[in-house]
Amino acid sequence: MNTRLFLRVRKGDDLGVLQYAIAKDGKTAYIPLGIRLRADQWRTDRRGWHIINDDNAAYLTAYVRERVRVYDKVLMDATLEGGLRDLDAVAIRDIVQRRAEGQQRTNFVTFYRQYMDGKTERTALLYSYTLQRMSEYDAAIDTYTLDDITREWVEGFEGFMRGRQRDAKNPNGTNIHLRNLRAVFNAARDAKVTTADPFHHYRIRNVETAKRDMTAEQLRDFFFTPTDPELRRYQDFMQLSFLLRGINIVDLCHLRKADVHGDRVEYIRSKTGKRYSVKIE
Repeated sequence: MNTRLFLRVRKGDDLGVLQYAIAKDGKTAYIPLGIRLRADQWRTDRRGWHIINDDNAAYLTAYVRERVRVYDKVLMDATLEGGLRDLDAVAIRDIVQRRAEGQQRTNFVTFYRQYMDGKTERTALLYSYTLQRMSEYDAAIDTYTLDDITREWVEGFEGFMRGRQRDAKNPNGTNIHLRNLRAVFNAARDAKVTTADPFHHYRIRNVETAKRDMTAEQLRDFFFTPTDPELRRYQDFMQLSFLLRGINIVDLCHLRKADVHGDRVEYIRSKTGKRYSVKIE
């Protein structure tokens, strides 16, 4: 008896169904994994199998590995019990499916970290802060599956965050954590590792903050008021940011002489990948 993953593409279909195959005595039975891929998105070689050419490849890979782990374990346990010897591939497939049903729920923190690791360094750091806050709210979160994070849990987490003195001074800071958590669940559903949606019809409330605009006179004072020499560079940064239409500090620090073309500076914003061309005043 042996097992393998198989992309089964029916004639005339563009997408195939990824399946866990169990073969015994010349017969093969299949367990569909609920993932449909094009032929160019599935590759096998000496190193194993790979999901490629898909924006969600990392999440789909994590999902498939978890399913295969569960099926392999169930199959091994049943084999050691000695109950599969006289059964054919179809009967073994039915046993594996039935026993695995209760073991296929994905650990929340495991998936959260996999999603976080696919982000840029700065974004991953923000997601790690959210995970720290969730752990402070619920110390048992490491034991939860995605399905255990319910709407009630999210409401409790939001209440916990809004009750923190630090976040009371910045009420919209809580919303960043909620949006991070919502993004993880969106990715989990896209990867088909859960159908849970604790944010269904859940409204993330923005709190209006006081305007902090500078008047023209305040801006003039800032530009021309003498500054301590040790602070002068920071004044320069702010002035340059203003004159370059509010360029982000990260993008400002990454500018090179080669980015200057005549009377314009051209750069690609690190956060969005959007190209900017700004006149140098």
